Amino acid sequence: MNNYPNFFKKRTSIVSGNGFSLIEVLIALVILSVGMLGVLTLQVKGLQFSQSARVSTNAILAASDMADRIRANPTAGANYAVGFDEGLDAQPVPQCADLPDAPLPDGATCTSVQLAAFDIWLWKEALASDTGIPEGEGEIVVLTPVAGVNATTSYTISLDYTERGEPRTYQIVVNN
Repeated sequence: MNNYPNFFKKRTSIVSGNGFSLIEVLIALVILSVGMLGVLTLQVKGLQFSQSARVSTNAILAASDMADRIRANPTAGANYAVGFDEGLDAQPVPQCADLPDAPLPDGATCTSVQLAAFDIWLWKEALASDTGIPEGEGEIVVLTPVAGVNATTSYTISLDYTERGEPRTYQIVVNN
């Protein structure tokens, strides 16, 4: 029989082998950090693409608005021609409504030429203001019909703007 105390028996460790070591935790933290950086990069790219889509959409809407104005006033013809640096003069008088021959406050009517001048001024004013089109400028080139060749007037609406520091152009052609 053994009367010795339990001092000489093999001792087991209080800490069991079921936990994580410090190196395992650090490796998991590095892997998690790399994953989070990937998610952050995707978020930044998503925001950039969203901003780019917003600017492009605003440019398309501005050009389409002018195309609709030209279609609504078909008799103005070449009066819609305007260069990039033109059309931001003083507001045309009288201020025309959105439809030709609409009554003005003083009882006068707006001619198609006056409406064209007002449409151009309104469009250029919108492009120059903060419309979400950075450095937006517009131009309208009018190709009048040639007798015996074609019977429609063609309008090329060009919109130049800056998107993320790079110049962009959007064009739309309207036949009237």
